[in-house]
Amino acid sequence: MIHAVIPVCVHTISKVSLGGISFIIVILYVLVLIWNHFDLDYTLQKNVRTVVETIMIARRMHRNQMHAHFKKFQSKEAALLKSYLDTMEKQWKELCVLFTNDLREQNKKNRSKLTVNHAAGSRSFQRTRACMLAKARDEIEAMRAAREKDLQEFAKKQAEMEPMLRDQCEEQQVDRNASSWSMRSA
Repeated sequence: MIHAVIPVCVHTISKVSLGGISFIIVILYVLVLIWNHFDLDYTLQKNVRTVVETIMIARRMHRNQMHAHFKKFQSKEAALLKSYLDTMEKQWKELCVLFTNDLREQNKKNRSKLTVNHAAGSRSFQRTRACMLAKARDEIEAMRAAREKDLQEFAKKQAEMEPMLRDQCEEQQVDRNASSWSMRSA
């Protein structure tokens, strides 16, 4: 039912239009179609939002299944010969064009360059978070090791300088004592 109203080749629901009709009217039309299937109060915004989100999830799942079917084939031409289960030929052609679009490949490359994984897919949030924490721990450990090395070098220099400082202090003490004796005797 949803697939007949919302074209699968549309990326976002806000771009849906049926012959110039805005996406809000399309959503309302879908809501009217499913009105009898759910016992909800559609005057409440949260119920409407739940139904719309359910519709969009079903649409994305269907589109993902069609993309998985498309990926089974070696080329676009081979995929065009065998369309997905209940997809109309015109719609399947549009989808094949969409699935082979250069922008789609560029998007894949750009998403692979991201440092933070926002999408649930290749890695879970927990795994991504664990990797980030491990990287941060390694950086902290490297900084700690560098600081420890600097402190050791400072302690070594200080240990080398201590005898020289002690000798200088003793020389100054001897000079002071000598000058104080010379003042007393004069």
